Amino acid sequence: MQGDLMKMQQVPSVEIPAGGEVTFAPMAYHVMLLNPTDRSLLSDGKHFPLTMHFEKAGDVTVDVAVQKKPPHDMPEHAHAQ
Repeated sequence: MQGDLMKMQQVPSVEIPAGGEVTFAPMAYHVMLLNPTDRSLLSDGKHFPLTMHFEKAGDVTVDVAVQKKPPHDMPEHAHAQ
């Protein structure tokens, strides 16, 4: 927080301990997409691959599902392991 304003701060990396997890959620760590090549993929219901680079695990590609609201049967955040 900076006064009454929530401010985002870029971090160069996120450490995930062996066997641990880090939560990506509102008001916590999150992924920001900068200059996506196809903005039409950011519409509700679309899917696209996202490759994350890990120091020890290498590249891991996940399927991103774009949703205006999380489904009722799923938590409001995702976990990276």
